[in-house]
Amino acid sequence: MVVYFIGDDKEQKKHLELLRERILKNTEQLISAYRERMYLADKISEIKRGSGKPVRDRPREVLVNSLINPQNELESAFLNMIFESTILAQIKGFEPFHGLNNDRFCIKGDREFLLYIASKISCRPGDELYFVAPEESMFTESASLSGAHVITERVDKYDFCINLKSFHGTEDIGFLDVDSLTISSKILTRNKICAKILVES
Repeated sequence: MVVYFIGDDKEQKKHLELLRERILKNTEQLISAYRERMYLADKISEIKRGSGKPVRDRPREVLVNSLINPQNELESAFLNMIFESTILAQIKGFEPFHGLNNDRFCIKGDREFLLYIASKISCRPGDELYFVAPEESMFTESASLSGAHVITERVDKYDFCINLKSFHGTEDIGFLDVDSLTISSKILTRNKICAKILVES
């Protein structure tokens, strides 16, 4: 156990760096375990395809859930994301839905409600959400709860663009007015995993 004295900047920095080294090692272990999981998922999918079994197996998920026994909602959400990413790896090559023909949709309502709706429509687990100066708003909080990672920098190359103040005609989601939100079907029908999303405000 590492002990440091409160108020001693040098000891606090040393303690912080030790904790960062441990968390980096933990991240490396998680990624290594995830890569092994994807390899095993590929082998399982071969067997399932050969025997005609469906990819989704809810009884197996229930069994795994009971054996792992998540202790809180965040752990349950993490386990669900593991389940779903494994299923995506088994399905492979899924096609986007083309039924909406690049239409746009308009939603009216209170601004806080629209910020919430915009985050739920646009953000998926693993997405990277780029803000220059993120607002601590309904949008940020809801996006984070959806599993998106908020990054406080600008990005030049991105998959989707959201404007929380206005709409210039090029954004995938933008505010036409204080109480009107326009949404592109492109963002509704995407098959992009880990999308880079630029958020302007």
